[in-house]
Amino acid sequence: MNIKLSKNISIPAQEFATQGNAILGIRDSGKSYSATYMAEQLLLANIPFVAFDPIGVWRFLKSPGRGDGFPVVVAGGESGDLPLSPQTAPEIVRAAMRENVPLVIDLFDMRLSKADWRKIVEESIRVLLYENKACGPRHIFIEEAAEFVPQQIRDEGRVYAEIEKLARMGGNVSLGYTLINQRAEQVNKAVLELCDCIFLHRQKGKNSLTSLGKWLDFADRKKSSEIIQSLPGLNQGECWVWLAGSDAPEFVKMPAKRSLHPDRRNPHTTAVKASADVGGFVEAIKTALPRLEEERAANDPVALKRRIKELEAELKKPGKITMQQLREIEGKAFRMLLNHTKAQMAGIVPLLQAWVDEHATKTTETAPAQPVVPRQHNSIIRKEVTLDFSQQDTKRPVVTASNSPVAGGMRRMLVALAQRPGLNARQLGVRAGLSSSSGTFGTYLAKLRSNGWIYGGRDCMALTTAGVEALGDYEPLPTGRDLLDYWLRELGSGGASRMLTALADAYPRALTKQDLGAEAGISPGSGTFGTYLSKLRTLELIEGRGEIKLNPELA
Repeated sequence: MNIKLSKNISIPAQEFATQGNAILGIRDSGKSYSATYMAEQLLLANIPFVAFDPIGVWRFLKSPGRGDGFPVVVAGGESGDLPLSPQTAPEIVRAAMRENVPLVIDLFDMRLSKADWRKIVEESIRVLLYENKACGPRHIFIEEAAEFVPQQIRDEGRVYAEIEKLARMGGNVSLGYTLINQRAEQVNKAVLELCDCIFLHRQKGKNSLTSLGKWLDFADRKKSSEIIQSLPGLNQGECWVWLAGSDAPEFVKMPAKRSLHPDRRNPHTTAVKASADVGGFVEAIKTALPRLEEERAANDPVALKRRIKELEAELKKPGKITMQQLREIEGKAFRMLLNHTKAQMAGIVPLLQAWVDEHATKTTETAPAQPVVPRQHNSIIRKEVTLDFSQQDTKRPVVTASNSPVAGGMRRMLVALAQRPGLNARQLGVRAGLSSSSGTFGTYLAKLRSNGWIYGGRDCMALTTAGVEALGDYEPLPTGRDLLDYWLRELGSGGASRMLTALADAYPRALTKQDLGAEAGISPGSGTFGTYLSKLRTLELIEGRGEIKLNPELA
């Protein structure tokens, strides 16, 4: 099936569904109308989509307009079919993928902050990237794209990384995307320039026209002047479309939609028509969500670590368990985390609580029978896994560094998690000598997960039993000040190294840019200082903006 844009212009639906696209235009130019029209055409071609909508427009795809509405599931928003939160969003997306249901993630909800928006989009796109391959073609629409992939990245680093991966690698798992935004210069060029097809609606701003003029001059000198002169006067729904593989843009008046499109000047007229029925799917998901949420909580290592800390606090009160008993509890919990079966994970907290209850009336020892010697994670892992392996297969070969199936950066990541389970992505990257926001780190992480060697989200990760087996014997990575020395060697003897040394000397205090520049002998207003600072931030060796502090992992 082809998506018809005009009498002479059409796009194969399958092609549009799995490529990158951008729809750009100021308010009331018709960009959201164009996006929802393309979504309708995908549905008519039996290709589902997921739309992230901060403006509350996409839910009206359910309502009839010139024709019938579409059976689209809406999560969140003013009158959504399903409740939406950063915790439920990934499970809703999984269910929609499994059932091949078109899904609108309606972010126009006063209960959701912009931080919630970013978390929902980040987690949902990660699920789509790594789990959609078996589900067939699917398209992702992102309204107000500059909220998630801005030209100047500040708090959006994590969600930007996922969308950038989608732009580069989504086609490999049958995913395409459409970015929808008012101005081109607001959207990060690393993502925008990967788009195969561009829709240009009305633009009036001087900066926008100048930016688009430079781009069109480079791409197509013949029509550049004509297009730029026409953009301020385009009517609603009119646009220039530059298709993938086309030599020049073509002028188009977008065709009429079937579903209702809200009138922003008279919004109260949009709520009177009946919507398409999606009751069966919604009821099934509503029934499943509480169970899925319980499973997520039971499998959350962060919550388990928090509970262990709470139990450690009990030691300060009289009549509670001894340190010896608590270490035995932690050992059992750690073995369960390594094995990582749902039944075991769900049983950790009850086990801990039962142990506390059992010993609540016992008197704490006045002094340990022998000095407490901190145990190394390395030796714990080897000891416990040896026991597990002997029970499973007495003929299992011993894995050493020389015959391990994992090497390089991925091996350093496994070693870091072997030394300290529960690292987040930022901590893991610094310890493994990688930036957690880099594509390389993301690729390694995906491969480690797909091999079943690690588990947990980016906030808390640990090795599985298979991961420990694959790692085998290893040399520990540097930590603390040894890790700082490693990074100083990597940075060389230049200004970045001097700045990192100054921050290390000041730790745990933070330094202003002026103080940091004075300590490192570099003018804080110079481009060189900014370049060094940016490099240290990219490597995640420092934190803070106004005042800058050493990453605690290096202290």
